[in-house]
Amino acid sequence: MRHAHIIRVLALAAACAVHAQYIPELGMYVDLAPETEILRRARLARQNNDRSEMPFLEAAARSEDADRTERSRAAETYIKLATLDESVGFMREFYSITESFGWAYSAYQRFLEKAAAEEKDADETVRERLYAFLLEIVQTCKSASDANRANLFLLERVPGYADSRQRAALTRYANTGNDWVTNTFNPIKEHFDTLPPSKLVDLRTRFPSLPPPPGETPSPSPYLWPAIAFLTAILIATLALILRKAMKRSKETHE
Repeated sequence: MRHAHIIRVLALAAACAVHAQYIPELGMYVDLAPETEILRRARLARQNNDRSEMPFLEAAARSEDADRTERSRAAETYIKLATLDESVGFMREFYSITESFGWAYSAYQRFLEKAAAEEKDADETVRERLYAFLLEIVQTCKSASDANRANLFLLERVPGYADSRQRAALTRYANTGNDWVTNTFNPIKEHFDTLPPSKLVDLRTRFPSLPPPPGETPSPSPYLWPAIAFLTAILIATLALILRKAMKRSKETHE
């Protein structure tokens, strides 16, 4: 009898999927609301490896009319179907909005898993884009856990990262939260507190598109002084022309 009841619950759970409820007989949460159009198409796209659904999934993941479950499932499915290069661009767009992943946390996890599985076989250009994106997360992310996931990924893959100015940005989280935050980031702060400045690595030599580390004033553009000199020369020439015309008019008046 008990087995029959469990089978009925499983059949109901299999036909539904949005809002989770705890089922004591199963000892787990299952989704019991009717499957929405977004969830249905995401499920079928995963099952059929259907890349033609990627534009729909991208739009669904961005839609503010969809709920968080729908958006997250759409984003995860997009990442599953996409190339690594497409996934980097997709996740970068999300990150640029809030500088954290929020509801897209599970999609971020799927993205890192995909990157770990595929980055060795990817083109060098794609790998560099991936690493640059994760370095930006380390430097600017508002979520300590999101930043640390990128940190752990980069530690195993980018030479010099462990002693880099970019990783030193993680010290902003030291002494700012619970035990996990303390145990995770205080050792990083201790590492950089004792690291001689001469040993500090700046990865902008490899990734020139990276933003300046926190607290550093951006250096002037290399084109700034030539531009100033050019404008100054134009101004001087203009003033000289005006002065010559004025002197000419004055001379003609006196004659």
